[in-house]
Amino acid sequence: MMYRAAAALPYPDRARATAGLCGQLRLLARAGGGELDWTTLTVDGPIEVPVPGGATWFEWQVTIEAIGGRDLTREPVDDLPAVDPTARHATASAATRPQPAVE
Repeated sequence: MMYRAAAALPYPDRARATAGLCGQLRLLARAGGGELDWTTLTVDGPIEVPVPGGATWFEWQVTIEAIGGRDLTREPVDDLPAVDPTARHATASAATRPQPAVE
């Protein structure tokens, strides 16, 4: 199983971008029931994207392989636990829909 997370951020800081996107990967793995293989993590970016007004955003993408789990883009996620929005570390909900990895 391969998971991918992507974001457009207003800064080119690789460490910060990677930390945030790895958090998304952890949610995907938990929702899918798999275990992430951190030795397979790849980080792509930044790709500079100019926006109106002269600013620049930076696109980042991370991919990682998971051991076990299920393809959340093809299988229902109705059996996920309910989300407590007041919890400090909320889990993924049925409304969370990952993007399929493109190979």
